[in-house]
Amino acid sequence: SPEAAAEHIRLLRSAKNESFVLNIKYNKQGEHHILTLACEGAKKPLKNLVGILTAKNMTILGAQSFLGEDDIAITILQVGRTDGTIHEIDPIWLEVEQAMQDIIEGKTSINEILKERKRFSTYKEKKKNVIMPKVKLENIGNPNYTVIRTEARDHIGMLYKIVAVLENFGIQIHRAKISCNGDRGIDVFHVSLRGKKLSFKRLISRVKEQLISALLLEKVEDMIL
Repeated sequence: SPEAAAEHIRLLRSAKNESFVLNIKYNKQGEHHILTLACEGAKKPLKNLVGILTAKNMTILGAQSFLGEDDIAITILQVGRTDGTIHEIDPIWLEVEQAMQDIIEGKTSINEILKERKRFSTYKEKKKNVIMPKVKLENIGNPNYTVIRTEARDHIGMLYKIVAVLENFGIQIHRAKISCNGDRGIDVFHVSLRGKKLSFKRLISRVKEQLISALLLEKVEDMIL
């Protein structure tokens, strides 16, 4: 929408003078918060923000990530609480912003933040529905990017696992969109490696294997890279 485009332009301008800019809005109709982050892509904003939210056991309902030619990324997340309670003004966002600041300033790392995550006792009960992960990489249909589609049991940390694996390969995420279909999480990413599509069969095979292995892990902390 024009309103969203104007907001993104303001954030991009502000990000040139700040280490990052995080805007948080409450969506009353959808009963969730919308987090819009502008930050240098080299600082891994998507991975770090998703990791911080995962550490706080927040539910990510949707995500979009766009990387500009100036290496400034706009990351948009729709976020709710796992317990279903939501407040227009929530003190947890101050904690999220401070954690992001600490990571960028080198005071801590996303790995250290994830190690402190408190897991719900109900996690094992939700794990009963076993859905084998599926990963598909396509180079047909988009002239610039490889499209990666993942499908697995929807769970806290799913998006972080995928983002962490891709970044470990040096794969750049240009766009990301996640959605849920019942108890399934379906994530789609437009990616490149050094400005080109992923074309080597051995690399594609390794990416698939590591994504599936990560999605099968019970604890997101076990796959810290």
